[in-house]
Amino acid sequence: MSIIRAPRPIVGWYCLDRRISEDARLSWAARGLLVFLLGKPDNWRVSVEHLRRQTADARIRTGRDGIYALLDELKVAGYIEASRQRRGDGTLGPLCYLVREAPLPAQPDVAEPDTAQPDTAGTTLENTERAVETKKAPNTDSTEERGKIALQRNAEHVPARFDPATADLVHDVGRDVLIQFCQHRRELGKPVTTEGWEQLRARLRDLWEKGADLNEALRTAMAAGYPLPPDPRRGKAAVIERRRDRQERDTAATVAWHDRNVPPSRADREGAWTPN
Repeated sequence: MSIIRAPRPIVGWYCLDRRISEDARLSWAARGLLVFLLGKPDNWRVSVEHLRRQTADARIRTGRDGIYALLDELKVAGYIEASRQRRGDGTLGPLCYLVREAPLPAQPDVAEPDTAQPDTAGTTLENTERAVETKKAPNTDSTEERGKIALQRNAEHVPARFDPATADLVHDVGRDVLIQFCQHRRELGKPVTTEGWEQLRARLRDLWEKGADLNEALRTAMAAGYPLPPDPRRGKAAVIERRRDRQERDTAATVAWHDRNVPPSRADREGAWTPN
């Protein structure tokens, strides 16, 4: 993956728009990265690994996941446009980011239209039905009435729609990856709802704590046809890793107990003797 600096509007020297450094939507880290990218020559290319090495000698370093998070922040603000071209064999090529001085206009809301029943309040039929429902219990023996009751119950349990374009992201999850995963769930016949998003967020947080790459986990789930990212700490490798973690915890507990209960020796109190 490469990051391309778009051609600048001024030839020979570069003047930074003050609105870039004062954009309150961006964190200080994102503003600094944007200034760094815009200060490069036209069509200059750089990789995420190169950006990571730029802070190798800094007091506070930024890792690969941190770089991806900052790029996603700039993309949401409109300063970066992500694109991916197809290769000659039809497969998708690497993701490419184009950096601009001026943010792109906000994208229109492309959420699915509301498919709920239209509001028929004020019509004679609706008012009549409401009067009947409040004064007389529905005839459950009637097929028509049973159908109405079933539709009403289904409407009450319709899950709220989930929009990945506006959802709060989890750690380093890319917006485009989340949108692709939601499309994958719709193709499986299991679209992500608001309640399902909370379940997915919990799984992603669990994977993050285990050191997994969340974007790669979502791509793995899409490739395998899974509704949720798989847990990488399963199987033989997971058993070995859990055993190693348990041994480390036991060792730390033993050392802590020794420090609390075993008095220091005379050599430890007076210092080790060394010959002249």
